[in-house]
Amino acid sequence: MSAAIEFRGVAKRFEQGSEPVISGLDLRIDNGELVTFVGPSGCGKTTTLRLINRLIEPTEGTILVNGIDIATVDRNELRRDIGYVIQQVGLFPHRTVAQNIGTVPKLLGWSSNDIADRVGELVDLTGLDRSLLDRHPAALSGGQQQRVGVARALAARPSVLLMDEPYSAVDPVVRSRLQDELLMLHQRVGTTIVLVTHDIDEAVRLGDRVAVFAIGGRLAQYATPDDLMAMPADDFVLSFLGPDRQLRRLALHPIGTLVTTGTGSPSAHGSGADDAVVIDASASGRSAVDLMLERGVDTVSVREHDEIIGTVTLDQLTTILR
Repeated sequence: MSAAIEFRGVAKRFEQGSEPVISGLDLRIDNGELVTFVGPSGCGKTTTLRLINRLIEPTEGTILVNGIDIATVDRNELRRDIGYVIQQVGLFPHRTVAQNIGTVPKLLGWSSNDIADRVGELVDLTGLDRSLLDRHPAALSGGQQQRVGVARALAARPSVLLMDEPYSAVDPVVRSRLQDELLMLHQRVGTTIVLVTHDIDEAVRLGDRVAVFAIGGRLAQYATPDDLMAMPADDFVLSFLGPDRQLRRLALHPIGTLVTTGTGSPSAHGSGADDAVVIDASASGRSAVDLMLERGVDTVSVREHDEIIGTVTLDQLTTILR
């Protein structure tokens, strides 16, 4: 797979002689990946993101987007192919939702019909109600504004979408829903996405790979969520992931993938005892542990399409984590 974004020996200092905000960064993001940047405050993750669309310039090193050194490309031309979503959304307050979404296509000279078609497509894609198109941003909820921001960033079909802590200002319920919608959107459109977050749970839930940054912009680890949880690269990463990292790892695995089909248990054949504790196959291993602790059992029956497909025990889940 070819690289959508590549950092080669990149460093950034904001003042000559000062300590680097980013140091010696080598990082490759493949086409179609959703990569999350996470780390403590001041570790350079947002700075790294802003380097990609040249909101700031590196002190040293080379950054390539789709194989081209971005230092050789006009900034405006570069940004036409890079969508950008920020925490505060940044919608134009006196423009309607439809006008906000169509901003970049209009700048690019698209016809009114093409813009209208694209706006309608994106409204459906991002889960917005078409009745909102004539409203102004102030009339929208925080979650709706974020959806409009994503739609606007995708309007001109960019190859890369940058997201800087897009969901940190919304409440946990809305945030979880927006995360689900982003995963479905990514699956459908396949755009390369780089998302900055301070939340390790969000990072591992969304990312195909997770880049953990340490203070000074050091890339401490770059791995899939499962590998990150299973094999922290050093003491910093281990500390950052926290003492419940193994339970976080279980959250990555649908319980249906961990089932062992029973051979003699009635519940394994779809006619379980009335008091059997049942969990849906799409639920996570972490949810199964929580349910076992809540109900005081060490086995759950797993249901898929209204049929019991097998069981999972607490011992099995514990073994997976070793």
